[in-house]
Amino acid sequence: MLSSIISILDIAFLAMLLWIVNFYLEPAASFELLPAWAADNGSPMLILIFLCLFIIKNIAAWLVTRSQFRFIGDVAVRISSENLLSFQHSGMESFTKTDSSFHIRKICFQPFEFAQYMLAG
Repeated sequence: MLSSIISILDIAFLAMLLWIVNFYLEPAASFELLPAWAADNGSPMLILIFLCLFIIKNIAAWLVTRSQFRFIGDVAVRISSENLLSFQHSGMESFTKTDSSFHIRKICFQPFEFAQYMLAG
């Protein structure tokens, strides 16, 4: 959900950037939506405001992405630790009759693959 909002904001900022470029390239164009202090195309104020908002959006996107990946990693580590405990408490037959690569895959790799594909989408 939050990733979709970030993507929509990316598109909106791209459209605003095109509008700002048009504002500075065509001085004869009329921009009544802007306040008087920003309507001067010789002033860099509009670019500075856009840049500040863009930086804030990118910081928010980074925080959202970081929290999502931390959640996914925590889930994978929890599943992996439960698989390891289950392996350690299993009988001797599971140690001798089953190849160790199967246990390694089940304990180490499957939880992270599950978390990546199912939780991350």
